[in-house]
Amino acid sequence: MSTHTIDTAMAKRMVEAAAIRGASIIGQPGGWAVMLKLGLQEKPLSVQRSDKPRLWRSLASSMAYPTSQLPIARFDPL
Repeated sequence: MSTHTIDTAMAKRMVEAAAIRGASIIGQPGGWAVMLKLGLQEKPLSVQRSDKPRLWRSLASSMAYPTSQLPIARFDPL
């Protein structure tokens, strides 16, 4: 696992182990990123087999993915 990002497979395992406390959506150049909350740290969800943060073009898509794929129900405001 990368030290900078978390891929979906690892995030699913971490959600099952209750290691992820929630998520935030952050606007970035080129789209929206999902930041996963792990203790006092936040790490972005990554592109598959990469250390680059995954970006979505729309805010709705960025929120739909973690709620349907991980599932993370808690999104915190920044």
